[in-house]
Amino acid sequence: MLELTYKIKYKLTARETFLFKKVADKALGKKYDLSLVICGDKLTNKHNVLSYPLSKDIGEIFLNPKRAKPFTLTHLFIHAVAHLKGFDHSPAMDKFEQKLLRAGGR
Repeated sequence: MLELTYKIKYKLTARETFLFKKVADKALGKKYDLSLVICGDKLTNKHNVLSYPLSKDIGEIFLNPKRAKPFTLTHLFIHAVAHLKGFDHSPAMDKFEQKLLRAGGR
């Protein structure tokens, strides 16, 4: 399940919301409880995305659209999901992210 919270005026498009749910379900499973917070610098301390695994079935992602460039929000979301899945920065993580992008995350 993907729960969205907005802390700034920016809103995800219906397409982005659909893709994020699809990616989360594919990568983490439909029973994974994921909270996505769309926020600004106040919560991300000038990062573009932060992810926090809270348990094996619960996680939280903070996504800052103002700091996304040069990446897309979808890419940043997929990157955070990969970290929640247990990946560290590596070629294996890159391969996992590319697989999710090809599966509908574009």
